[in-house]
Amino acid sequence: NGDGKTDLVIASDNYSGYTVFLSGDFPDLTIAVDHGSGFTQGQQGGTYQITVTNVNNAASSNLVTVSASLPSGVTAASLVGTGWNCLLATVSCTRSDSLSGGASYLPITLTVNIGSGLTGNVVSTFTVSGGGEANAANDSATDTTFLRFPTTITFASAPNPSLLGQQITLTASVTAGATGPVDFLDGVTPLGSARVASGQ
Repeated sequence: NGDGKTDLVIASDNYSGYTVFLSGDFPDLTIAVDHGSGFTQGQQGGTYQITVTNVNNAASSNLVTVSASLPSGVTAASLVGTGWNCLLATVSCTRSDSLSGGASYLPITLTVNIGSGLTGNVVSTFTVSGGGEANAANDSATDTTFLRFPTTITFASAPNPSLLGQQITLTASVTAGATGPVDFLDGVTPLGSARVASGQ
C-alpha cells in the first residue's frame, strides 16, 4: 500500500480466499502454561492449564492448533477446553473462531498421570500455530516441573489412652527425606507446629 511497512497475505484453509494485513498489523498468538502446585511422583490427575493470547492488534483468522509434547513417564489422561475441539490421542486441540487483538481464548486443561518411577524434572513443551499469525518466535512454551516424592505420615499420641486435662505428646512420623513444618490441628483449631527433624 506504499507506506513502506511489511504487509502480510494469508490464504484461507481451502485456498478459496485471502486475508490481507497492512502495515504489519497482523495477529500474533502466544501460549502460556501453568502447572498449578506442581506434581508428585506417582500422582494421578496433575493438571496443566494452557492459555492462547493474541498479543497484536489484528484479529486471528482460520484454524488455530495447540499441541503438547509430554516426556516419557507422563501420560495424558484428559484434554478439554471450552470452544476447543480436543483429541487426547494426539494431545492437541483446534478451533477456527477469530481471536481479537489483546484477547485470550478460554484455557485448555490437560490432565496427566505421573509414573511412579519418574524422578527429577518433568519437561513438557506446548505449541500454538495457525490463526494467520506471522511471528513464530513466541509460539511455544516449555514448562519444567520438579517432581516431589510422595509423603507418608503416621501419627501417635502419648500417653494413649489419656485422661481429660492430662498433658499429652503428639508425634508425626513422615517419609525419610521429607522437610518442612508439620501443623497439628484439632478439627480446624491449631494446636501447634514443628519442623521435621530426623523424620519426625
